[in-house]
Amino acid sequence: MKRYLKKARVLCIVFFVVILFGLCWVVNNGNHSLAKYRADIINLSRKYVKALAETQNVDFDDPYSAELTGYDLKKTLAVILDDMLRRIDQIELKLSNLTNSSPQLNKHYSESINSGPIIPHTARGLKMSSNKKSSYKKINYLDLLQDAQENCVVQAKEIPLYPECFSKIEWLRTRWKTHSCYVELGIDGSECSFVRYLSEVESFCPQLDSRKFMKRHSEAQITRDLNGLVRILYSVKNHLSSKSFMITRLKRMWPDWLAGIQHYINGVNSPQANYSSLDHCRFCSPDDIACADICQSTKLIGQPFLFGRPKLNILLHMGFLSNDFYKNSFESYISKGGPLGELVQWTDLIAALYILGHNITITYEAAEAKLNLLHPYSSSVACQVENNKYDLIYTDITGFRNLKKVNIRTPLCKFRILDTFGTEALYNRKKELWSGLHLNLQQFYTFFPHSPDNTFLGFVVEILAPKYKASRQSSSKPVALVYGKESYMWANKTNYLRILSDYFEIHGNVLDKVENLPKFVHIHQIQYGQPYLELMSKAQIMIGLGFPYEGPAPLEAIANGLIFLNPRFDPPHSRSNQAFFTDKPTSRSLTSQHPYIENHIGEPYSYLVDMDNETQIRLTIERFLTNISNGTYRPHEYSPWGFLERLNAYLTRQNICATPFYKNLIQSPLPIAKADTPPKFNYLDVPDIAVSWPPASSLTIVLGSRGKSCADVCMNLGTSEHTLLLPSNISTYSIRNNTQHQQIQNGYIYYRSIHSTPSPNLSYLYTFRCSPEHFPSVNHRLNLQYLGVSCPNITYTTSSMAPYWDDAGRSCVFQASNEWFDCTASGTSNGSDVFYRFCPCRDALPNQISLCSNCL
Repeated sequence: MKRYLKKARVLCIVFFVVILFGLCWVVNNGNHSLAKYRADIINLSRKYVKALAETQNVDFDDPYSAELTGYDLKKTLAVILDDMLRRIDQIELKLSNLTNSSPQLNKHYSESINSGPIIPHTARGLKMSSNKKSSYKKINYLDLLQDAQENCVVQAKEIPLYPECFSKIEWLRTRWKTHSCYVELGIDGSECSFVRYLSEVESFCPQLDSRKFMKRHSEAQITRDLNGLVRILYSVKNHLSSKSFMITRLKRMWPDWLAGIQHYINGVNSPQANYSSLDHCRFCSPDDIACADICQSTKLIGQPFLFGRPKLNILLHMGFLSNDFYKNSFESYISKGGPLGELVQWTDLIAALYILGHNITITYEAAEAKLNLLHPYSSSVACQVENNKYDLIYTDITGFRNLKKVNIRTPLCKFRILDTFGTEALYNRKKELWSGLHLNLQQFYTFFPHSPDNTFLGFVVEILAPKYKASRQSSSKPVALVYGKESYMWANKTNYLRILSDYFEIHGNVLDKVENLPKFVHIHQIQYGQPYLELMSKAQIMIGLGFPYEGPAPLEAIANGLIFLNPRFDPPHSRSNQAFFTDKPTSRSLTSQHPYIENHIGEPYSYLVDMDNETQIRLTIERFLTNISNGTYRPHEYSPWGFLERLNAYLTRQNICATPFYKNLIQSPLPIAKADTPPKFNYLDVPDIAVSWPPASSLTIVLGSRGKSCADVCMNLGTSEHTLLLPSNISTYSIRNNTQHQQIQNGYIYYRSIHSTPSPNLSYLYTFRCSPEHFPSVNHRLNLQYLGVSCPNITYTTSSMAPYWDDAGRSCVFQASNEWFDCTASGTSNGSDVFYRFCPCRDALPNQISLCSNCL
């Protein structure tokens, strides 16, 4: 018995040992099988996808082929997951049968591929979504097999905003291996990496949907600390004269700036304003077009976008002060009384951008600007790259050309050109000393609102603080100050001044040679600044000499209580008769030394005089001396509040990159808007190429009278000589007699109507302006048809008058080039025929002619 028990014990031990070895073998063999199955699946799937590609004649994109980017782990798994994830609850049961199902899957996928959309070669590797709400869905196997890549989706409507995108992609396709920088910055030859580089390192393509929220602008905050701005200016090396001028002006005027921004804030925060609909705007990415569209559509009429604005990075490049500009002549003339208007404007622009809370960088030399635009990408990548750090670049014509010489490849639509006298369409196309830049005319920012084709930037008129004002001396004659700080301006004016000396005690401030000046004039030699302003405060009259044209001093005089004698020109001064205008990019004719004061202010703050007509001079002087007053007037446009109001509207609403000009379009749909409803389009639902600013609600289309410019047609819209083109449900009477432009009286509009200084010129207060942004809207047969215009014949031409109606040919003549749209063109088209122009007119915000009532 014991023997049997012993044998049984041995057998049990042997049995357990055998079982243990068996289990170990099974486990090891099972692990080996799982690994083998996994490898088999991947290998078979790789072969499967390659077979599909060969069957459909689909080329491989290099970065995802072979070992370079893990082809099997990307495209292969895309195919597997597309099928397997739909049946994830049965995946364990299907694994063993997956390899046997290839023929059926092959047939199914092949049929799907044949019916799928084909990505154009120009967009190779990109998936363009037309969904207005940004979609972040994973790309599917159809897109991958047609060369699209995962997370490589852009919104189709954003592509036209980047006209250079495809050409830059083509360039990188052939040259990305020419420098190690491209590899270091993440380019591996894939279309997706090209777009990522061109959108995030440079700025020539739209951001990929999957990366839009990786970087956000911070929110701009109102900044009141002057010391921070002074530190920025002091950080600039050299240029001591210009820095001293700017800092001194800023310190004098800072209380005025603070009062201006407070008025702006008070208006925006006034009780009737409601920002609940705009709360979501602060969460918009600057590149999220859909989000921005929602904000735009929910914006209250006339309500500024002040809170929740993105903080922009802005480069200010003052080329006119560079050492290369006529051997630094401008900088050297600052202390000698040279032309300071440009420096006044730059100082005020810098102040306003700083107060509005944006990041600003100031440069003078092109090489210095290039270092800011081309810099090491990161501490780990030594490559000098051009990136999209700056949202806007303000410069002047000299600075723009200098930047082009050093090969700055920043998109042209980011530039804003400070241009004192403005640039007209003819000279934008024509290569001359100060012209031929081929930019959108709205990119030229002017000193005065000369032409609606350009953008009016302006400056701030300084009012001397009461504590610095000198008491006016009680003498037998009123004190008059001559406007002419250099002796050449006084040439041939002695007789004119002698007549005036019968009525006034005449003073002058001249900083160069004074030997040849009239002896009856009290000559001072005071630098511009507080001493000069104190001298001006002693006077009651400012005497114009006919030159310089359109400077800031006469406006300063009026704002400080002086009457300006404005010399009248007959014939008007222009390129045809004045050497000064020979190289200026404008054909404007000046009817006086200061047309803005003549047309928009007038009496009793200014009087026109004929310098060569003694009788007229004496009659004019005697007329206003009988009732001389010390009244002051500063236009709202030239106050800190007005400047901030205007500039902020440009920064938040004026998207030059989205205009038809940079989309290479000459036509765009016309949004038809009714009150309290979003705009609809009269023939196609294509809002992405429509002009959104100025909004369509401010627009009136007019058929002008024979030979008139659109600038004149719109300014005289209230007269019956022009034909208003309106839908059948709107009467002409309601437009012509709506001089005050009905508006929703929100809090801001109501506040500014009470607190802003009204214009003494009512025709200027309520007026219309040509809206060049909407020329593509007018340049369209279907839009005109909606407005009741029948075009029996249609032709296209490059004429400054187009679009127009040719009565002789009974035809609508449309513009063939967006560089030829022109608000100011008038008269004949070819030297003999006179046409009727189709003009886009918009209303003008009272006391702010450059903005419409809904443009804030």
